[in-house]
Parts: sequence; structure tokens; C-alpha cells
Amino acid sequence: MQICVFTCSRSEYSLLFPIMKEIEKSESLSLQLAITGTHLLPEFGMSKNIIQENGFNIDLEIQVPQYEDTLEFQTEVASSVLKKLGENLKKFKTDILLVLGDRYEVLPAVYAAFLLNIPIAHIHGGDLSGNIDNSIRFAISRLSHIHFCATELSANRLRKIGEEEWRIYVVGSPSIDNVKNVPMEENKIRKKYGIPLDKEFLLVVLHPETGGEAKPQENFVKIALDAIKELKQETVFIYPNYDYGSSQITNEIKKLEKVEWFHILKNVPHTDYINLLRSCFLLVGNSSSGIIEASAIKKPVINLGNRQDGRERAGNVIDLPFDKDIIVKTIKKLQKDKNSYLKYTNTKNIYGKGNSAQKIVKILESIKVNQKLLKKHIIL
Repeated sequence: MQICVFTCSRSEYSLLFPIMKEIEKSESLSLQLAITGTHLLPEFGMSKNIIQENGFNIDLEIQVPQYEDTLEFQTEVASSVLKKLGENLKKFKTDILLVLGDRYEVLPAVYAAFLLNIPIAHIHGGDLSGNIDNSIRFAISRLSHIHFCATELSANRLRKIGEEEWRIYVVGSPSIDNVKNVPMEENKIRKKYGIPLDKEFLLVVLHPETGGEAKPQENFVKIALDAIKELKQETVFIYPNYDYGSSQITNEIKKLEKVEWFHILKNVPHTDYINLLRSCFLLVGNSSSGIIEASAIKKPVINLGNRQDGRERAGNVIDLPFDKDIIVKTIKKLQKDKNSYLKYTNTKNIYGKGNSAQKIVKILESIKVNQKLLKKHIIL
């Protein structure tokens, strides 16, 4: 059976990686791979190179227009995905399209498969977050035929909107597979990225804070960076995704390019990211990795703003507003008060045991592509 995996960003690819490896091991499944988005944009690190270094053959590259930080750019990307993937899925004789999460590029990919009567399997459906992507995630779930949920609560949300029970599987998050499978290499990772061996460092990951307004909040990144500058702490800053508003982030961090203690990374393989997360003193930002991967690593996280509102979290997360004084005060307290810091390391992972990829592939191997699978009934 031909499984086409669609990926459009480095963060989403990192979760798909262990599943793709398991598909390649399967005797009854064959992997097809379609990529787009930041994988093909040099200004965001061209993560296509990482995919190829990981040994995967890319069957389809859906080119995107010259990057512009506008809403219109997103519609152009979505249009390209719908057209190009739609042209190729039938040629590939794809049996199932496998997608993950809530990226806006994923929705047109799913719609293309839906119109071609190709079943869709969706990973991380039923989750909640605090940005506009919630609507996209649930639209994807409504069009999908198989749901691989990370938690029971996410599965219950899909049941409440009428998805049939037999389509829903609770498998945990493949993020935890990466945590489990990547060996600890702190000294190696510090040397690779020029981080002093004898200094604690902050890991910062900030994405646009979009809640559906016409313009993303313009000063949130300046507030966060002003806090970091006041601390003068060794800091690793990873480039954001290319959502609307990302240029506000990249423009601000470029101002710190020549600061000796500030390290800017455009693109990081998921294996390196896991080790940066393990090695850092603290993760600061609004990335879902602070909620999911960091909980498995037992790493304290300062989660800023509203982007992750509603997402299930463990006891490692400290939710703060974008307020410079509060951010600085909290980080200084964690640095000075060991007991306060340790309190946030005593946490329980709620996203699975690190075997999600095996579960997903085993289920895919058992799926029969027929009219029962394709014809959805909404149970209300």
C-alpha cells in the first residue's frame, strides 16, 4: 500500500521522521514523500537538505513563490499545494495521504486527496492551541478518515464533533519517539553550535502570535528580546516558521547577529534540537515543543503569550505574558533558587511512551481502503 507523507516545515517533519522510518521498514507499506514550504526556502534554512541527509527520497517538490510576509503569500502557497499535489496523487497511485498537525499548507493537501477519493490519515487531531490554526486543525480532522490522536482528551474532542469511534486511535505523540531514540550528546552539540561548555544557556523559539487578527502583535518579539538582552545570558535562538508575522521576528533577531553570547540558528535537525533542549538551562518562547518534548525531557519551560493556550501540559510549564520585567524576574529566580527550578523538573509526560510511530504503522498496515473507509458518517 502506497502511503504519501506530506510535509511543509522542519518542526512538522521532525514528528513525521520516526513514522517515515517505520514505513520504510514495513513489508506491506511503501513510502512516498511530497514536500513544500520552508523545506524549499533558503531564507528559512532549506530543510530539504536535512530530509535528503536522513536518506529519504523526495517524490514531489511543490515550489512556493518568492517569500513575502503577507496573507496573500499564504493563499498562493495553498493554491500551489492544491494544484500540484492534486496533479500527482493519482499518478503516484497513492492509497493513503498521511499528514500531521495544523499548518495552513496541510489543509489544501488534504482537500486535494479528499476530492480524489484518497483516504486521509491525520496525526495530532483534536489538539487545542491558542492561535488561528485551531480552525485549520479541526477542518483537517473533518475531512480525514483516520485519526491518530496524541491523548485521550484530544480523541474525546473528535468524538464530540461526531467522528466515528472506529476511526479514532490514541497513539501518543511521535515527538516522544524522537526524545527516546536520540542519544544524549551535550558536548558535541555545544561544540557544533559554538556554545561554551562551561556556561548555562537559554534556548529561545518564538513563532508569530496570530489569533486571527488582521496583523499579528508587533512588539511581542521585541519584549522577549529586551528581556534576553537585560539578562545577557548565553542564548541560542532558532528561526521561526514562515507564518504571517515571521519577518517581525527575523528582523529583530538580526540586530543581535554580532552579539557574542547570542547564537542564531536558521535550521536545526531534529536530533540536534532534542540535544539543545536537553542541554539548555531553560526553554523560552511559544513553541509546542515546550509543551510536548520538554515534558518528556523534564525541562522547565517559560511559555510566552497565547499561542499554546488550550494545549494539554505537564508541570514543567510556566505560563507568562509578554512582559519584560516578569520574564526577567522569573528567569533570575529560577537561576538563583535551585528548589524552585527543580520543582519544574518533577513532571510527568502525558504524550506517550515513545512508540507512536510503531503504533501508527501497525494500524496503517491493517487498514482496508474501501467504501466503508471513504464514506464518513457524523455521529451527533
